[in-house]
Formats: sequence, C-alpha cells, structure tokens
Amino acid sequence: ARHVCFGFVSSAGASSGGSSEGKGDEGGGGAGTERCSDDGEPTGTAGVPILSAIEGEGLSDAICIVVRYFGGVKLGAGGLIRAYGGTGRLVLRSASPCEVRVPKRTSNMATRTANSGVVYAASAKFGGATSGET
Repeated sequence: ARHVCFGFVSSAGASSGGSSEGKGDEGGGGAGTERCSDDGEPTGTAGVPILSAIEGEGLSDAICIVVRYFGGVKLGAGGLIRAYGGTGRLVLRSASPCEVRVPKRTSNMATRTANSGVVYAASAKFGGATSGET
C-alpha cells in the first residue's frame, strides 16, 4: 500500500478546502492554519507527527509530505509515529528554504458609495486588498 501523508503550517488566516485531521481540526489560538492527513494510516500515526516535526523546527508557511510504500504492518502504531515524525524532521532539517510566489491580479472598478461595503467584504473574503479609493 502507498500512503501520501502530509502536514502544513501557514501564517495566513484559515482557508477552506483540503483534508484535515488531528491538530488541524483544533481551533488554536493563532491566526494561521495547520492541517495534516494520515491518508489511510491509523489515526494520529502519520499527519500529526509530521505536523509536530514542522512545529518542532520552528517553521511557518511550510509543508512536508512523506510517502510510505511498504512495511507499515510490521512497524505498528508506535513505529509509524517514529517513522513519519523522524522522516519529516530529517527532511525539514536538510531542505533548503525556497520562496513561492503567488500570482496576483490588479483590478480597477468604479461603483457607488452605497456598494463599498460589499466590495470591501468581497475583497477581505478572498484575501484581496483595496487601495486608491477616491
């Protein structure tokens, strides 16, 4: 069996969509988002240890994906936790940081002042910014 398990931490506000398990479901105190997936492994044995590795390295805006192809039954739950968490930690320590640029679009619009609340709300909902209001 193949399992593609992950953990990610984002400093951005909560986002919608995607798989989440374990710590990603908790309503933590931070403004960021945490998500993880066990992808069919026993609950809490893959995604949570990977997420813990990210947090243990003090990273933000990071994703770590660990793929296991065979040997899970022989490892047991404790072995899976050590394997996924340890592998995640090793990879994170040896990886070089990279910058990911997200494309953005600039739009101009004209509307009545009465509609400005709707425009600001839509902009905030989708992570946009407003400027140059006259």
